[in-house]
Amino acid sequence: MNMKTLCVMAIVCAMSLVEAHAQTHFTFTSLTGNNCTIIVPTAADPRIDTTSLSNGDEIGAFTSQGLCVGATVWQGSNTNITVWGDNDQTPEVDGITTGDTIRFRIWRQTDDTEIDSVVWEYSNGTGTYTVNAFQVLSDLQAFGPSAPPPATDGAATLQVTAPMLGLWNGTTHKASAAIVELREGASVSASTLVARAAGIFDNTGTLSVQVPSVDSANYWIVVRHNGHFPIASATQQVCQDGETTTYDFSDAQNKAHVGSQPPTVLSSGKYVVKSGDIDGDKSASAFDFLYYFQPYFGVNNPGGVPE
Repeated sequence: MNMKTLCVMAIVCAMSLVEAHAQTHFTFTSLTGNNCTIIVPTAADPRIDTTSLSNGDEIGAFTSQGLCVGATVWQGSNTNITVWGDNDQTPEVDGITTGDTIRFRIWRQTDDTEIDSVVWEYSNGTGTYTVNAFQVLSDLQAFGPSAPPPATDGAATLQVTAPMLGLWNGTTHKASAAIVELREGASVSASTLVARAAGIFDNTGTLSVQVPSVDSANYWIVVRHNGHFPIASATQQVCQDGETTTYDFSDAQNKAHVGSQPPTVLSSGKYVVKSGDIDGDKSASAFDFLYYFQPYFGVNNPGGVPE
């Protein structure tokens, strides 16, 4: 056992002596048969924008699909989150699976606000789930609901609103993973992939992702989500490293590139991306029931989005 592991275990033991505080906002299934530990030291300075968390705020751990798998109450001292793995003896998914990235959300007690736009770094660990692992955060920062993570040198930030039919209920959008692509070319159908990044929809149907090493140029913005038609921006958008580009597919039907048919439909005040094309053949049909997931990199669908 190396010295780093001994130090981590010592921190966990010390924190176990601290008085427990009731965690009330985030809910999850515990005692699933396997877990790992995320240590949140005061040096990580968990905060919202530039304001440190207040006592009583909560930090939740989530899967890439938006399932809460652990949480802790911040009390201004070193703490830890037990992240619960999936119980393979039950039919439902009730925890995180090995190799999945552990994501975070913060709940602010004063105004009952849950924030899922969060960035983090580790001083020990990879940030993916491994049974019995001890991982240590070195930084944890949330950004207010209307503010995406700031663009950094060497990366372009994309804030794309593309609510999905079935995930948008008229007031909120379910958390779900999607892919955002930048493509270049004279037309969408003949475009080539430049970069892509995965993200999680927030409760407004917006994805905020960072794409590294993007030259300043005009790009088609493409969003792909399992079971929905891929959707491309109606026009090319300027993107570059160190800057934030925003695009909203939901405020007008003509914001989406139209191929064989409009890929969006009006639902509860927003234009949402059509669902049902599970097999990626440009139509919703009985054949879609033969498939569980549409490939991320599908064939030409409405909007003319290529492979």
